[in-house]
Formats: sequence, C-alpha cells, structure tokens
Amino acid sequence: MSVPETTPELILHRWPGRWALPSLSPECVAVESYLRLAGLRFAAEDCRTHYASPSGALPALDQNLDVVGGSVGSGETNKDPTGALARHRILDHLRRKVRDVDAHLSPGDAATLAAYTALCEHKLSVATAWYQWIDKDRFTKHTRPAYGAAFPAPLSHVLPWMWRRTQLSTLAAHDEDRVRDGLKQAYA
Repeated sequence: MSVPETTPELILHRWPGRWALPSLSPECVAVESYLRLAGLRFAAEDCRTHYASPSGALPALDQNLDVVGGSVGSGETNKDPTGALARHRILDHLRRKVRDVDAHLSPGDAATLAAYTALCEHKLSVATAWYQWIDKDRFTKHTRPAYGAAFPAPLSHVLPWMWRRTQLSTLAAHDEDRVRDGLKQAYA
C-alpha cells in the first residue's frame, strides 16, 4: 500500500534557473537557500516574468494561499526591481511564522551574522546587480539571453532591455568606480 503524496505547504515562485543555478535571481537563490537550511518541504515554480507571480514580484512565497513577497494589488510591483524587498519580506515571514534558523545563535553570533548580512545587502548585491544588468557587455552576452530565453522574438530582446532600464534608474547613484570600491571594501 502506497502512502499518498501530499502537496507541499510552501510554494516558492522564482525566476527560472540558468548556469547550474536554481534561479537567475540572487534574491530567489537566497530564499531557496533559507528554505533548504530550515529543512522545509517546498515546491518551486519557475515564473517567466514577475507578472506571473501571485504577488507581482519575484521571489514570492505561497503558504496555503497566503502570498508573501511583493505588494499584491497595490500596483507597486516595479518599486522592487531586484526582488530585495520581496526577499526581505519572505525571510521575515519565515523567521516569525515558520522556522527561525538563527534562533539558537548567541548575541555575539547574531551580531556577526547581522554584519555579514549588511555587507552582502549593501555592497555585494549592488555589485551583482551592476554587473548583471548595467555592465553592457555582460548584459548583452549573458543576462539578456538568459532572461529572454523564455520568450519569442521580439519579446526575447525587448523585455530584458525594459528590465535593464528599470535597473539603470534604480542604480543611477552608482558608477562602476563606486561599485568596484564597494567590492574592495567588502573583500578587505
């Protein structure tokens, strides 16, 4: 007699994977990593655009029809082009309501974790976004083909360029020298 398989309580909506990564988005990879570290059973659903997500943003987490991530229904999906806000909301939800993998840390260890997290969010994520979306050569050779692969022409060219334009406005305060300085500080 076989045991019926149950549907997972958690569904992670993410950008599809490429280059042997589970997702193109570092934010989606971060949420998936947390789910795996927490030992939670989940299903992953690849979305071709953030509009295919139930929250209008990627990543998004569906827990028994309770969607966490973007701002559902508010029309503010473009306010989070990298998915950083959605990642923050999901991880906060998981820590408060599902499982906090950091609950056992001492205050000193929690402070060290907070420092490394701040470093990743403020220096390394900016550099990742810059080199993924802003650096024209990398965008043309890698990012545009990877994100455009899910669409027929001309959408395979137009949509990634539109998303790049959003990133350009988001990262307008950064230039390549500033990004490189941030990387040097992060690895010092």
